Amino acid sequence: MAYTLLQVPFAVIYMGKQFGNIEALRVFSMIGDKVMSLLLATGVGAGFGYTVDSKRDYDELSNDEIVKPVIFDKIDNAADKVYASTGLLLAATVCMVILSVAASFSLIKK
Repeated sequence: MAYTLLQVPFAVIYMGKQFGNIEALRVFSMIGDKVMSLLLATGVGAGFGYTVDSKRDYDELSNDEIVKPVIFDKIDNAADKVYASTGLLLAATVCMVILSVAASFSLIKK
């Protein structure tokens, strides 16, 4: 959300071409895209890693007969939802990388 709000003024400046140094704006936008791609990829790695580790830990704990298995069913369902949302974040990361590469090619052409 913050990245989008940051990009809006730059898009307005770029469309209006009020300033002379548009190349610097293009480079800044490209670097911003790269940074956001890396942040999204970090989120995907952290989401998948945490979910895999926590599911493994909960599976080990669920083998104890003292602990109620109802709680672990709920935790397992929540972990599946985390997998789904992290998968969507992975798709967003792939789209962001594609857009970033396209922006890099357009910067090279101009």
